[in-house]
Amino acid sequence: IIQGSSDKSRLTAKGRRQALTLGSSLDKAFIDDKTYNIIDQIYVSPLTRARDTLDCVRRTAPPGLLPQSETVMTNLREIDFYSWENTSKEDLERTYPQEYKAWKSGDPDGLVVDGRLPLHETWSRANEVWKEIRQQKSSLQSKNVLLVCHGTLAQALLGSAFGLDATTFRKNVFSNCAMA
Repeated sequence: IIQGSSDKSRLTAKGRRQALTLGSSLDKAFIDDKTYNIIDQIYVSPLTRARDTLDCVRRTAPPGLLPQSETVMTNLREIDFYSWENTSKEDLERTYPQEYKAWKSGDPDGLVVDGRLPLHETWSRANEVWKEIRQQKSSLQSKNVLLVCHGTLAQALLGSAFGLDATTFRKNVFSNCAMA
């Protein structure tokens, strides 16, 4: 099933295990010379599966590492797939063979859904996320930021941070519960 930015999907048991493991491993990622580099700000997607991921991470993260609150950022939602959302991959491949092939191969110009270019839109949204975080970060004096989002958007965030465009989709895979 293609989920996209639909909020019908929920975190699976495997996803919960991954998030709990991530939380417990944060001590290794954020300890420097036995001193915690505290995460100052958390931004999270509004989708339930991302918020549940954050809840799991909080349960196993070292005490005091994460702030008690987070900022829900709409632009951190997963790729918008419009009429494709909640449709099986098999149905999409049969009904839209060229577009589905473009999705699987990472062709941002060939992936057209309902007259839109979802991968280009996602990269544009990633650039907006960085702008918003930079604006908030300068006023909050934040140093360390945690983003809890989704795979396709994470690829767009990583790519856009390095000045790469949507043609780099699927070249830098970002697994569930990964850190960069």
